[in-house]
Amino acid sequence: MGLYLERRKHIFELRLGQYEKYLSRLDSFGKSYQSDLVSKMQPLMASYLSEMLAASTDDEKGIAITRFSFNVVGIMNEASAEYQVLRSESQSLKLTASDALVLMTDELESLMKHSMDSALQFTSSLPCANFGK
Repeated sequence: MGLYLERRKHIFELRLGQYEKYLSRLDSFGKSYQSDLVSKMQPLMASYLSEMLAASTDDEKGIAITRFSFNVVGIMNEASAEYQVLRSESQSLKLTASDALVLMTDELESLMKHSMDSALQFTSSLPCANFGK
């Protein structure tokens, strides 16, 4: 019986470690895009506005828009990559989770998806994304 309990304790500790890692990564994801996103976007916006004000031709404006869009897509790709890692970890955790934990994980996934969808919608609605259309 002692070996069985030790084995169960070890499995519990492994699962606990997985949940802690997932929640830590989830927290980091939320915090980084709450604060880091502003610090990443400010220089891009400043550069974009400066280039647009200095542009005297449509070609120069197009270059500024392309550069800005490329940089924004880069930030979104970073966020999407982190989001996919979190989704993968979530799916893995749900395989051994209780029904209550699965429901909570589903809710977290839904909130993350809503956040990513909102960010994508915002990016696609930027005026520079529609320049020349």
